Amino acid sequence: MFLLFPISFWIGFALGTAYGRWQAERARRMGRRGARPMRLVTLDYTPPVIPAHSSQTLSQWDLYVISFCFHGNLSGFSYRRMRDVCRRRAWETYTSLLADAGVIRVEARSETDWAGGWGYPALRVAVKNGRLSLPYPTGNPPALASAHMTAQMAQRSTGGADGARQ
Repeated sequence: MFLLFPISFWIGFALGTAYGRWQAERARRMGRRGARPMRLVTLDYTPPVIPAHSSQTLSQWDLYVISFCFHGNLSGFSYRRMRDVCRRRAWETYTSLLADAGVIRVEARSETDWAGGWGYPALRVAVKNGRLSLPYPTGNPPALASAHMTAQMAQRSTGGADGARQ
């Protein structure tokens, strides 16, 4: 087995192991438990302010993502088959949003499909119940040209004390 790897591998392995042991011993002598984490930002860094979405905008994004996934499920997320539903830029926005969240798989020159464990019913339930919160871009969602796309407010019953409608 020793001959299967080149000698440079074994030299690098030995030096890396020795350096790791030296760092652990040095940290132990200095009274630290582990390596000190590197500082990624400077002290005067202020993160950019990202405006929060209103509840109406979030509701619109959820509705449009669910509708896009409904049509994508029927057509295999193929842009050619979804041309009558959305434009190219909207298709790219929604597919990149869902791919970054791990809901769909996008492979170059291959068909886009659901990732493992996902499907339209699972996505719809997860978005509606708030178990999947997608990192929506700022602004309104890109338009979809679906015939039945209207945002509806939640309908609440006006029941009495016993819960029956009056």
